[in-house]
Amino acid sequence: MRLEAAAFSELAENTKDDPGFRVPAVDWERTGRDVITMEWIDGVKMNDLTGLAAAGHDLKAIAANLVQSFLRHTLRDGFFHADMHPGNLFVEPDGTIVAVDLG
Repeated sequence: MRLEAAAFSELAENTKDDPGFRVPAVDWERTGRDVITMEWIDGVKMNDLTGLAAAGHDLKAIAANLVQSFLRHTLRDGFFHADMHPGNLFVEPDGTIVAVDLG
C-alpha cells in the first residue's frame, strides 16, 4: 500500500495547480504496508448521476473536466490512473473531481 500511497502523493504534486481536480492527502503516520489512510472526502460518487444532478452539478461540465484531467495526467505528466472508473471518482460540492483508489 505504501507504493500506492506514494503514487497518490506524486499525483497530488502533479495536479496541485490543476483546476477542478485533486486527490486526497495521504496521512503518512497512519499508512502502512496493509492500509492507506487519507483525508475524508465529502462528495458524491461520479456513478451517482441522480445525486450529482440533485446537487446541482452540470454533468457535461464534469465529463469535460474528467477527460481533460485524464489527458493532462497521461500526456503532460506520464502518469496513468490504473483504476479510473466512476466508483473511484467523487465530485465535491464545488464541482472538483477527487480521485481515489489508484489501483
